[in-house]
Amino acid sequence: MKQSIKRYFALLITAMTVGTTVSAMSALTSAAAEQPSILILGDSISTGYGLKEGETCFTEYLKDYTGCTMTNLAVAGATTDGLIQVLDKPANADSIKSADVICISIGANDLLQPTLTYFNSLRKEGETTMQLLMRLASEGKAADFISNLTSILREPRSHAVENYPVIAEKLRTLNPDARIIMQTIYNPFEMPKRFFDANNRTESDYDNYTLFVSYVKGNLSQLNKAMAKLDGVEIADIASAYAGAGWVFCGILDQDVHPTALGHSMIASVLMDVIGGNKKTFPEILPLIGDQYYSDYLRINAKYRSALMKYTEGELNGLLGDTNSDNEILIDDAQTVLNLYVDIMASKSIYGDGVTYRGYHFSDVNRDKSISVEDAQFILIYYVENIIAQNPTTWDQIIGK
Repeated sequence: MKQSIKRYFALLITAMTVGTTVSAMSALTSAAAEQPSILILGDSISTGYGLKEGETCFTEYLKDYTGCTMTNLAVAGATTDGLIQVLDKPANADSIKSADVICISIGANDLLQPTLTYFNSLRKEGETTMQLLMRLASEGKAADFISNLTSILREPRSHAVENYPVIAEKLRTLNPDARIIMQTIYNPFEMPKRFFDANNRTESDYDNYTLFVSYVKGNLSQLNKAMAKLDGVEIADIASAYAGAGWVFCGILDQDVHPTALGHSMIASVLMDVIGGNKKTFPEILPLIGDQYYSDYLRINAKYRSALMKYTEGELNGLLGDTNSDNEILIDDAQTVLNLYVDIMASKSIYGDGVTYRGYHFSDVNRDKSISVEDAQFILIYYVENIIAQNPTTWDQIIGK
């Protein structure tokens, strides 16, 4: 029966990928008494650690997207050694053997745990991790810091690399037919320069910090390359999806390296693209994007930005002309639109600092899919008519439609 289910699952994914309108899971359910299943393995990312009540973990997106049953054996704090222990536990054998798809997020703790131990040895009383890193950057000790960290991480990094094929082999032995999807490890320490500026740090401080970020990226890339070399394992490249805008997807600005709600939606979008199938959409994603700075949105790799957007649905809530998202339409909104227009005309690839994605969306008052001087003029007219003259006037009247 199980082999039959796996064949149906494979045929189903193929049919979905080429655009069939047949419902994947209903077709499978009618063909077999047992539903296809997804197994989640890994660390705290896969447990949804750090999410607030009501926020959605990537595993919930996957369950909704596929209609599969789901078993989650992820363990907060797990390393690659810890995952091997999970795989060796007899009580977990049936869950592994019965899975049609196995999604794995593992390896970050192999490096993060010794790194945090080293941080703690340098930390002053009451000092947060980010305060520690900025202090070290300002003291010009980045080179010494990286040199010490290199020595500390050499063995655990090599050990993790050696563990990846062991994990793959154990899974293949227990379940030779399952699709195995491994998630690459993102860099949790990327921060925008504005964070340093807001904390009165110098350009040199930021440059020193970026040395550390580059060092972390180099270490993680060795683990990610080891995953990519595994035979019969598919890769969900979360590292590339987060790259260049890590603070948008994880809580580093709030002293947390775990994914935010938006980070989980990005993980889900990458995994759903790998799994394939009908493009189900989710209403909770667009509001999360709407709350981000537009300049941060533009820093997201265009490929993954598009991947995320195609899973959105619905419309953003807000007032047309409310560029700064304060629920009022004032002169400041017109000035912000002019600033946006100047940046766009200067061909800046990144613009909109201080303006959210939602604010940018509602800046285009004439809905011509561009930001222009005309939009600013319309906002001024709206302000004068409705606020100064107390003459209720609609946008359609102002724009002349």
